[in-house]
Amino acid sequence: MSAVVEPAAILAGGEVVDSFRQFGITAFTTGRAAGTFGMQSDEPAREVMARWSALRTLLGGHAVRLATAAQVHGREVSIHAEGWRGWLRGDAADGHLSAVRGTAMAVTVADCVPVFLAHPSGAAAVVHSGWRGTEARITDVAIAALSALGFAPRELHLHCGPAICGRCYEVSAEVATRLTGRRTEQPTLVDLRAIIAEHASARGVRDMACAFIVDRSEALFAARHENADKIDDRVGAIRSRTERPREAHIGLDSIDLTHAAERLQMARELGSPDGHPHPRAGLDKRTHDVPAEKTGPTVKSDE
Repeated sequence: MSAVVEPAAILAGGEVVDSFRQFGITAFTTGRAAGTFGMQSDEPAREVMARWSALRTLLGGHAVRLATAAQVHGREVSIHAEGWRGWLRGDAADGHLSAVRGTAMAVTVADCVPVFLAHPSGAAAVVHSGWRGTEARITDVAIAALSALGFAPRELHLHCGPAICGRCYEVSAEVATRLTGRRTEQPTLVDLRAIIAEHASARGVRDMACAFIVDRSEALFAARHENADKIDDRVGAIRSRTERPREAHIGLDSIDLTHAAERLQMARELGSPDGHPHPRAGLDKRTHDVPAEKTGPTVKSDE
């Protein structure tokens, strides 16, 4: 018998990015209450697929374009045009971007950060950024691709969704050095969202916000079981409504896409500005990070 999940249940215990609504963009991260979306989970396939079906309904129905991909903790961002519909599952990509309205895009995350980008025109992107993706600067890749299409970084709005907090996430000395550019000889706590915000700021993004800090003891966060290599995957999803809200006066009509293909190729070739990240230890006041009331147990990175 097929499992059925009500679309409204997908948002139970999750986080909606309210600030994107003014642009006609829906963006959210699911919570533990919604269940796992992991294709490799131990749950029956019919239950996982029922959640995906409900997610598609929530994003506009099965006729809407939905782009996902097998994730590899890399820096590849798939760019999606219009002219197709259904559910696209690509290979080896950890981010998605579309300059046209009506395309839904989703990534799965556990410990990692779901990073959402929005432009008032309706252009949007979402990336999956764990420590490997953060080191590879996948958010920079998305920002550069949007910039290549004519969407200036200063006009973008960035939101880091719920993820493991900087007071809980411990990485090896080698990983900490690679992430921060500061040499250390011992395991160190790192805040991935602070590093992502630093990188985005260096690219010219000015409007940034972060979800409240989440630790492993809270219901919103994914569960990594102590005695098994299982992860309850949440989903970070984004979609621009086909119609433009009145507030979003900056539209694609004002964007020059004449040389988009050439600029996109240049964007893909861009690395980090100097090849070496130099993030601050924590978020500055330009981001909106509300401290959690409690700190969960320290968790060592095992991506």
